[in-house]
Order: sequence, then C-alpha cells, then structure tokens
Amino acid sequence: MSCNTAEKQSAQADLDKAQRDLEAQVYKNRELLDKETEHVRLLNQQLAKVQLTYKAVSGRYASGIGTVVELLKGQNDLADIQQQRIKAISDWHAAQVRLVAMLGEMEVLEKK
Repeated sequence: MSCNTAEKQSAQADLDKAQRDLEAQVYKNRELLDKETEHVRLLNQQLAKVQLTYKAVSGRYASGIGTVVELLKGQNDLADIQQQRIKAISDWHAAQVRLVAMLGEMEVLEKK
C-alpha cells in the first residue's frame, strides 16, 4: 500500500468519525430543542393560569374584599412566571441556533 493511499484512508476515517460525532451532537441538540419547546409550552399554560389568578386577586382588592398582601403575592407570582417564561424562550432560541449551526457543519462535512 502506498503512503498516499494510507493517508487518504486515514483522512477518510477521520472524516467519517467527525461526521458520526457531529450526528450524535445533532441528535442530542434536537432532543434538547424538543425539551425546551415543551418547557415553553408548559410555562405558557402556567402563565395563563397565573394571569387569571392575578385578575381575580386584583378584582378582590379593588372591591375591598382582598388584602394588599394578596395583591402583592399575585403580582410577585405573575412576575416570577413571566421571568421563567422569558428565560425558557431564550433557552429555546439558543437550542435552535445550536442545532442550525450543527446542521450547517454537517452540510460542510458532507461536501468534503
């Protein structure tokens, strides 16, 4: 076997390994994106519930039935869920970007 052929085989083996590794990373990142998508969906549901609760607490306070403590707790709960949702959406976008970047890397490897 000539040195040139051995180099080509070694280079092809390295390329094949890089592609398998990248495919595994793409799979992991796809699973992460699915997880982040579900997390955002669940937080959207929680946000809707907390908004309804806050609306009820605000109405009770406005009518003189509720206390300022209840109102402040409702505001705090609403702010907390909104903050969690914003972080989840940010994580979801980051997962999308990572996946797209890896798919681009796969495309480059496949062209070699």
